[in-house]
Amino acid sequence: MFFRQNTPTPRTESELQGSVESALLRADADTIQIVVSIAGLFGCISYADRDFSDRERQLVRNLLQTIKGISAFDADAILHTLQRNIVHISTTEAPRFCRTLLQLTDRELRLSVLDMLLDIAAVDHDISGEELVILRQVTTSFGLEQGDYNRLQAKHRTKLRSLRPSADIEAEDGAETALESDVPKSR
Repeated sequence: MFFRQNTPTPRTESELQGSVESALLRADADTIQIVVSIAGLFGCISYADRDFSDRERQLVRNLLQTIKGISAFDADAILHTLQRNIVHISTTEAPRFCRTLLQLTDRELRLSVLDMLLDIAAVDHDISGEELVILRQVTTSFGLEQGDYNRLQAKHRTKLRSLRPSADIEAEDGAETALESDVPKSR
């Protein structure tokens, strides 16, 4: 027979939270939770296709440094923690991160986070099916609408092959072929 405890099990402090707290020594608890959630979602989208690429790591590092109080050293420490714990973070923590941001932030900040997540997903010039699933789940969990996601994604249209009309891609491929034919071949 299974019994429920009347008291909740105490939650242990996550390593990611510890890294963020070390970086933001004077921040209040809500700020810590917001930054942990943002960093965690950066990790989730980076690892959606099960490959945390060098390009994604560099962009995540740069985005972390845009948060007031996070230095390059702190960003490296947070990134290292993300990488070390990415499987756990990406498979179990995303709903909590989204819930935290929905409860503690305004719509504009959530839109900004979604935009950064799109930047990370698009850094390799393609948004994989796995990344798309996470982006749509985050959009819904943030209390945002499909139109919000579409507007943010439109800014990536020129970079993403999957969003461009096939005629544009064919023209670009034709131009690349023409350029290659003009280059003398070495013997």
